[in-house]
Amino acid sequence: MRPRYRYWIDRSVSLDVSPGIAYSTGLSGQVALNFSDRAALSVHVAQLRQRYGAGGNRPRVLVGARLGGKWGLGGMIATPLLGLLALVMTPD
Repeated sequence: MRPRYRYWIDRSVSLDVSPGIAYSTGLSGQVALNFSDRAALSVHVAQLRQRYGAGGNRPRVLVGARLGGKWGLGGMIATPLLGLLALVMTPD
């Protein structure tokens, strides 16, 4: 569960901050820079519980991007098509 706070930098750019708790992993949080409803760049930090070994709890940092709105729909359609194209073009 992560509540979200959104701060609008201007009319088309916003910053989301989402601290939270993950049931299976512990603490998590995300910061995202949104560009209208089209795209966002994000950094997600999670404190993962180590189930095996002597590693203890270690934070993980994930950096990514996401598409939203019509761009997200286009990305959802294009992703399997690009995967199929890569599969077809891969030499035997």
